Amino acid sequence: MSENGRVIDLGMTTQLESTLRREIALSWRRSTLSGLSPEHTLDAVGVEDVDRQSRLLDAASPVLDRIARDLDGTGYCVLLADRDARLIDMRFGQPRIESLMAHDGAQRGRRFSEDNTGTNAIATVFEIRKPLAVRGDEHFVEALKKFTCYGVPIVNPITGRLDGVLDLTALTELDSPLLGAFVNQAAIEMQNQLLERSRASEHELLRSFHTVANRRVGHAVVGVSPGVFLENPYAETLLDQVDRAALRSLAEDARHDTTLRMTLSSGPVVDVNLVRVSRGAVMALSVAPGGLRAEGPRIASRRSRETERPSGAPLVVVRGEAGTGKTHTAQTLHPAAVLLRCDELAECSTQDWLAKAVSGSSGDAPLIIDDVHLLPPMLAHRLADMLDDRAAPTVLTHIIGPPDPDRASLLSRATHTIDLPSLRARPDRIAPLAREILAAIDPARRISESALAELTRRSWPGNVSQLALVLRTASDAAPFGEIGIDQLGTATPGAAAVMLSPLERAERDTITSVLTAHGHNKRRTAGELHISRTTLYKRMRELGIPG
Repeated sequence: MSENGRVIDLGMTTQLESTLRREIALSWRRSTLSGLSPEHTLDAVGVEDVDRQSRLLDAASPVLDRIARDLDGTGYCVLLADRDARLIDMRFGQPRIESLMAHDGAQRGRRFSEDNTGTNAIATVFEIRKPLAVRGDEHFVEALKKFTCYGVPIVNPITGRLDGVLDLTALTELDSPLLGAFVNQAAIEMQNQLLERSRASEHELLRSFHTVANRRVGHAVVGVSPGVFLENPYAETLLDQVDRAALRSLAEDARHDTTLRMTLSSGPVVDVNLVRVSRGAVMALSVAPGGLRAEGPRIASRRSRETERPSGAPLVVVRGEAGTGKTHTAQTLHPAAVLLRCDELAECSTQDWLAKAVSGSSGDAPLIIDDVHLLPPMLAHRLADMLDDRAAPTVLTHIIGPPDPDRASLLSRATHTIDLPSLRARPDRIAPLAREILAAIDPARRISESALAELTRRSWPGNVSQLALVLRTASDAAPFGEIGIDQLGTATPGAAAVMLSPLERAERDTITSVLTAHGHNKRRTAGELHISRTTLYKRMRELGIPG
């Protein structure tokens, strides 16, 4: 038996937790309790059919195509698993890593759960619902110990549910703690693709679902449309899979608003108030008088606790670096919203700004509060209390970066979070975006392919806003003819083109973010990144990071 099996079989929990990170130790325990042994091979896990037309794969494919180009010739691979932890797509940088992964069981349709594959960056991320790196010997199954993998959950921005897991894997000798940024950014791009591809009917369903859920406190509320099933916490406790299938069928058959009575498979009789919404329906369920059976008291108790929960209107946090389009995204979600700008605090008194906030939050219109990271801590706390009583949706925009404890009480109210990727993380978008921006400036202007290639090579710390400024300046500097590289050079003096690979850009982004979080303290930055200060200084020089 392996050393891993010996430690676990002897029940040496203290030793296990002292030698492994907590997340890994707990995963090993779950793997062992499921009856798995370290000698287990993945070939014993069955292969299932996968949906090649799924919405996740449709949204992820453009990102996977770009990653495949980025990783071509490297020893890395990316794996995509669906909401059932089954592999649905794989991309490899070299034949060697493809051969090794296939030999150890990576196959489309194979399900990676902890009870059949142990601790790894797909199965364990699927279990804990947060990003995780699993390095070498941290894998539970012996066959996987040659690899290091980074996994990130893909959360549907409409439903808030886990849609899949994205994994980056390589042999351990290619490991770098900075690779996590690369796969994390790719997962964010996939989530944004899911958002862009979501139908208008789903947005309408989401708004109606939150409206009914906030008005019907103490009710089980569900929202159903093709491919989407939303439910509030009370519905999660009350319904099982048979009930959900019945409600989905009811929504598909309904032609108008209606009220009816049905018996759930768990026993209770419920009154269902159904409201048609576009291609779906929102239903509020309440236990009918005398409708509880043997297990009724348990459900009634949960219902009582649900009634006591504080209710609030939907609150979405849109996060991103400066210039990524946070305000534009918020206004796209709610075009008729009242806009409250936190940067106006520099131009008026706190009392005047707060009075404006009270006025904006008391109405029935959606409210956008822009740049909440600029709020003083006490004002953020007061605003959080005010938003608890709102009946209309609220959107907050916040700069992405280190944790923000001073605004934690405000941000913790969020029902949904949308992360906007930086422009340098999606270089494939730079050329089409540049054409769109230039067309808005002057529909008659054109830009050369060489100029577009130059724009694509730049790192864009100011994101879309900086790109727009460069193009506007170039257009003003040369008002006639095609914009070429010379005009871009004039528009951005001193802006050198930084030639970095995608993995190097991920390294640069990670180092810059950690440096900022630690006030440019090199010792702390190196410690968090698990590299020496010598390595940190070397990489900063190579990546063009000042300081």
